[in-house]
Amino acid sequence: MLSNHRLTIFAAVVVSLAGLSRPLAAKKAEKPDKDLSEAVEAEHAGDFEKALDLIGRALAKKPGEMTYQIASYRIHFECGAMLVHRAVKLRNTGDLQGALQMFQKAYEIDPSSDQAKEEINRTKKMIQRYEKGDTSLVAPTPAEKREEEKTLTPAEVEKKREAEKIASILGVPELKALNPDPINLKMTNQKPRVLFDTVGKLAGINVIFDPDYETTNTIKQTSIDLTNASLGEALDDVAIVTKSFWKVLTPNTIFVTQDSRQKRQEYEEQVVKVFYLQNVGVQAELNEAVTVLRTVADIQKVFTSTPLNAIVIRASADKIPLAEKLIAAIDKPKSEVIIDVMVMEVNRTYMRNLAAAVGVGGINSSINFTPRTALQGVQNTSSSSTTATTGTTTSTTGTTGSSTSTNNTILLSNISHISTADWTVANVPGGLIEALLSDASTKVLQAPQIRALDNFKASLKIGEKIPTATGSFQPGVGGVGVNPLVNTQFTYLDVGVNVDVTPRVNSATDVSSHVAVEVSQEDSTVSIGGIDQPVIGQKRVEMDLRMKDGEINIIGGLIDDETTKSISGVPGLANIPLVGNLFKSTNLSKTQQELLIVMVPHIIRSPDITDEDLKAVATGNETTYKLNYAAAKTAPVEKVPVAAAVPGPPPATAPMMPTPTMNPAAPPPPPAPPVAASFVATPAEVPAGGTVTANVQLNNVTDLSAVQIALKFDPKILRINNIIGGELIRRNGPELVPSRNVLNDAGTATIGIARSPASGGISGSGTVLTIVFQTVGRGPTTVTVPQFTLTGAGGQPIPAPPPTLSINVK
Repeated sequence: MLSNHRLTIFAAVVVSLAGLSRPLAAKKAEKPDKDLSEAVEAEHAGDFEKALDLIGRALAKKPGEMTYQIASYRIHFECGAMLVHRAVKLRNTGDLQGALQMFQKAYEIDPSSDQAKEEINRTKKMIQRYEKGDTSLVAPTPAEKREEEKTLTPAEVEKKREAEKIASILGVPELKALNPDPINLKMTNQKPRVLFDTVGKLAGINVIFDPDYETTNTIKQTSIDLTNASLGEALDDVAIVTKSFWKVLTPNTIFVTQDSRQKRQEYEEQVVKVFYLQNVGVQAELNEAVTVLRTVADIQKVFTSTPLNAIVIRASADKIPLAEKLIAAIDKPKSEVIIDVMVMEVNRTYMRNLAAAVGVGGINSSINFTPRTALQGVQNTSSSSTTATTGTTTSTTGTTGSSTSTNNTILLSNISHISTADWTVANVPGGLIEALLSDASTKVLQAPQIRALDNFKASLKIGEKIPTATGSFQPGVGGVGVNPLVNTQFTYLDVGVNVDVTPRVNSATDVSSHVAVEVSQEDSTVSIGGIDQPVIGQKRVEMDLRMKDGEINIIGGLIDDETTKSISGVPGLANIPLVGNLFKSTNLSKTQQELLIVMVPHIIRSPDITDEDLKAVATGNETTYKLNYAAAKTAPVEKVPVAAAVPGPPPATAPMMPTPTMNPAAPPPPPAPPVAASFVATPAEVPAGGTVTANVQLNNVTDLSAVQIALKFDPKILRINNIIGGELIRRNGPELVPSRNVLNDAGTATIGIARSPASGGISGSGTVLTIVFQTVGRGPTTVTVPQFTLTGAGGQPIPAPPPTLSINVK
């Protein structure tokens, strides 16, 4: 029985537990709020306004619930960002007031949004600028310009005005004479001022002189005689004889001062220009261009922009055109080469074993003495042995230890009773008949194709990487304890066919290359320090050579021929003629390995060096750079036809009847004959392994500028070796190198050739392309042209039917 005090305590504990269990049970049975679930669904659907309303209801029910607060923060942020995005779109349409209200609503929903706050201030400034004009300007903004800048932010307006200001910057002024006629002037004993003023008046330009122009050198009287000179030539001639320097101020005004270093630094026009190089690949090429400008053009203020491949220059007005010429000559597309590499390896192993003999491996027999029991003496436990020797072989028979066995000793009285029954022969030689022939051959062919830029290394690796140990280390702790675990370092070797080529295009037909070709394989393994190391067998060729486009060059031919012959048999008997074959065996082994490496280069882009690049230009003297320009071509004056006098009425005479020889209406000129295209193959029939030269000829073509064709041929019969530009397409112009994409294995090729714009179009008949085919199979075949495009100098297409070519390979 519990005491009353204990009963009271027990009842209090039960009541307390019951009170705690009811809230826990109620909380466990409570379900998630429906508004929260629907708010999350609306958020995922993108309906943020509905999500805001639902999360507001849920948060009003339980403002202290952390899950509701986190969802509320997220939905408010996303809704505010959505409204800002919509407001920006609305502002771009020109509705500034509507956009401002939407920005303000976004800020009310998400007061933490700095973006909404900034857009509100920005939009207010845009509204003020549109209604009142830009107060930062001296003159009020015109209404049409305000309308144009209505949707622009203040930053965008500033960028727009900056771009307009940059576009309005003028370049170096060009002198334009009012009188374009050549100047013919002869003056004697006149001051320089008078000479310049006279030339200016003849050309209709203004001449301004430096206040310090009157010096010892410029006040001397000088004579000059100009005949049929342009304005620039006349001013330069006067400047040279008077030791003066002149510059253009405006299109109709020049400034004249004395020619000295100080005056040139003070008055010579400085120009800033940015050159964007299109064909620079590495920083070294950009630095080389800068070195050329500093060394040749003496331009010291040069800056390079590596990300844009640009060069910024500030120099005198005459040095900038010189820099333009130098950069145009340097910044050209790099030449490209496609190199066909063929690696052919043939391995052959021949083995022959012949044996028909007794004792093929020699005689290794022994004769043992085993007496009969009747001849033996008493049994004992001693050890004895009897040895019999035949040839070089010794045999010992006996017993050792303490076991009991028959003794091989006999009584002396029984010696006379010994017979052949008391002897045994071991390892009696047997006979062998063997005839085995093994002949195995392996052929490995690798035909990779490498495309490389001029003077850039290209690598091709076909094979696998094999690990090899290069070192090891054994870690320790404090130099006292040594960890038994040894860590080994490995290096991976490239095994297979490795080709490294660095081409250098010397001309449109020649290529110099540094070539390294390696063919390697894992032959075996060897254990070094407990680690199996691979033994790599390799054949490597590294050389420098010069080849022509399409030339076939064997850069490595390695032949290994090994023969092994072994004979085994009975000594003496094996050497007896004829009979000795019964006592010996013959093993013959031959191993042949041959490696052939062939390279065929194809130039697909050669240096584009034009006549302008090769032309020398005058650049002034050692201290002063001065370029001379050809006279500007003036537009031809259109001749106005003189009105003919109106004739009176003809006299009344009988009309003239047409005679048979009269042609009252001249017929129109005959139409130009159509362009005809054809293949001319030499020869049309060729044996297998020969070559066929096919010329693509055009007849009656007019203003031809470019040719683009696609070929389709049977790769089992034909291969393309070389492509050369024809006589017609390069007539009256520089040598042209066709662009090509030849896929001999697929039997397709794309070929293009074009004249330079400076050479213009060509008209007439002749060959535009010469294609050299190599026959690799037999039978008749046809070369078709799926694409045949002729283009004129003005970009107009020239219609012509595509030709076809039939070849019979015997």
